[in-house]
Amino acid sequence: MEPVESGNYYHIYNRGINSCDLFSEEGDYERFLELFEKYLNSIAEVYAWCLMPNHFH
Repeated sequence: MEPVESGNYYHIYNRGINSCDLFSEEGDYERFLELFEKYLNSIAEVYAWCLMPNHFH
């Protein structure tokens, strides 16, 4: 596996096991975005994202 490098583009996604939902309530989406803001937004430049019940991109 190659290390993540500055200046490159990456497609990051995750899917629930057996397509199970990752987000079951509206608050789950909000919590994900709070954590995204806290841990990732300051170290990665994000051009687009999409949250769906069983996965995110």
